[in-house]
Amino acid sequence: MLKEIDRIKDLYAGNSSLRARLIVSQVIVIIFLIIFGSISIYLVDELFESSKVISDRVVPLVEKLYDINDKVGKMRRHEMLYSLSSPDTKDVQLKKIKDFETEAFGLIEQLKAINSDSNIISEKHLSDLDKSFKNYSNNIDIVIEVFKYSTITNVESKQVQNSINIFTDLMTILGTCADEAKSASEKKANSSKILYNSNLSLTITVLVIIIIFLGIYSYKTIKNIVGPLKKAVEIISEFSEGNLKKDIPSEKMKEYNQMFTAMEKMSTKLSDAVFKIRQVSDGILSSSGNLQSGSEKLSGFAQEMAASSEQGSSSIEELRTSLENVGSSIGIQSVSMESIDRNIQSMSKAILDIKKSVEVLATQANNASGKASGGEAIISKTESSMDNIKNSSSQITKIIGLISDISSQTNLLALNAAIEAARAGEAGQGFAVVADNISKLAEKTNISVKQIQTLIQSTDQSIKEGYSRVGELSAILRNIIDSINTINSSANSVLGSVGQQAQRATNIADNVKEAAQISKEIDNASHEQKGAIKEVNHTILNISNISNTISHESQGLKTLSYGLKSQSEELKDSVDFFKV
Repeated sequence: MLKEIDRIKDLYAGNSSLRARLIVSQVIVIIFLIIFGSISIYLVDELFESSKVISDRVVPLVEKLYDINDKVGKMRRHEMLYSLSSPDTKDVQLKKIKDFETEAFGLIEQLKAINSDSNIISEKHLSDLDKSFKNYSNNIDIVIEVFKYSTITNVESKQVQNSINIFTDLMTILGTCADEAKSASEKKANSSKILYNSNLSLTITVLVIIIIFLGIYSYKTIKNIVGPLKKAVEIISEFSEGNLKKDIPSEKMKEYNQMFTAMEKMSTKLSDAVFKIRQVSDGILSSSGNLQSGSEKLSGFAQEMAASSEQGSSSIEELRTSLENVGSSIGIQSVSMESIDRNIQSMSKAILDIKKSVEVLATQANNASGKASGGEAIISKTESSMDNIKNSSSQITKIIGLISDISSQTNLLALNAAIEAARAGEAGQGFAVVADNISKLAEKTNISVKQIQTLIQSTDQSIKEGYSRVGELSAILRNIIDSINTINSSANSVLGSVGQQAQRATNIADNVKEAAQISKEIDNASHEQKGAIKEVNHTILNISNISNTISHESQGLKTLSYGLKSQSEELKDSVDFFKV
């Protein structure tokens, strides 16, 4: 094992030029891969930083601006509801306005804190947003004082209009801040895109240079390696075609020179072996011819003697077989006659049983026909009842539709009454409560009517399916009645035929008994002749066995000689393939 390892080390150490080329190519590939990987890592890192700036700074600013806009909008909506609500519900609306105001102030402070690190939104715009929201908050307090009472003076009306203008200014400042954040995000995205495109171009350029360099270097390396290998393939192809005279060249590279030297030694060894094999095959071919001639003569004598004995044996065997067949046939015939007799007696009994069963079947068919006719009448009544149910269901559907229309009209009247009560103010509050209750009752009635309609539709569908099934059942019963009548007619016809078959079976049984007695007498005579023939056949078989043994042994010797001759010829042909 240690010797083999040392030999491998020596071979590898000797192939210095080929080994050096492979190592250099691997080092170059690794260097190019490191350069390409570094550029790719730098590109990915820059893109990651750009996306991180957008996600960590710009997105939170936009989210806070959206939340502030949402809170201000809700404050404005509840401010409008406060002006339209009754004195009893004004406190609820006022509390909601203050809650949203507090949340909006907190969101503005959070927006300032987030923007302090990135300065995406200018300090001026943030200051304007803060001032505008405080101004809007103070103005809401003024508007609340205005709408505490039902009458509004001209001065107070101007204050309400001023509140609208302040809200519009606040929305404008919020839009300006959002546009500024959006512009910063677009600038960062554009710079990232420019950086990505430039780095991508650089990466593609480096990759193209790597591919071109590796292509040129690989072509030269493969040319130096493949050239000698092609020569080796040509030499081996000549060897495979039997030409061992092919001249083997030498190479400058030590590893290829070692390979060609080994091929030259192999060619010399093969030439010596082919020459010796050719001499041996000629001697075997001459001996196998003599052995084949002697075995053919011995086989001919044995076959003639075996043929004569086999002819006599076959004649005796045919005679014995014929007698055995006669005896066997007569025995089988005798047994068959007895079996036929028993079967005919059983058949006669079975025919009588069939006659009784057919009579019972005819009686049962008549009874079944009467019951089926009664069932058909019941099904007709069922169809009539289901028609009545179907008509009643249609009338109920019409009534439910009328109730649904009344419910819809009631709901509409309740809605009109609620509107009139709202116009009446405090004087119509009681009437508004009654109208609201009427509207709720109408809605419940409408829901119940829809549920009843659904149930009626389901019931109507079930009635249609039941009506269809009853019709199918009626058709099936009519078919059953027709089948029963057919069975009754067939049973009467079969009953007449069964009586005739019973008489015929009795006559056949008598004839079968006479034939069985004659078959037994013939069987006894055939057994006596078979014993004498068996003794003659035994003597002829002994002679035939001896002849067959001699023929078999000579045939084996002949086969062996043929095989030896064939193998020696094949060996000679194989050796003649090589040119030495």
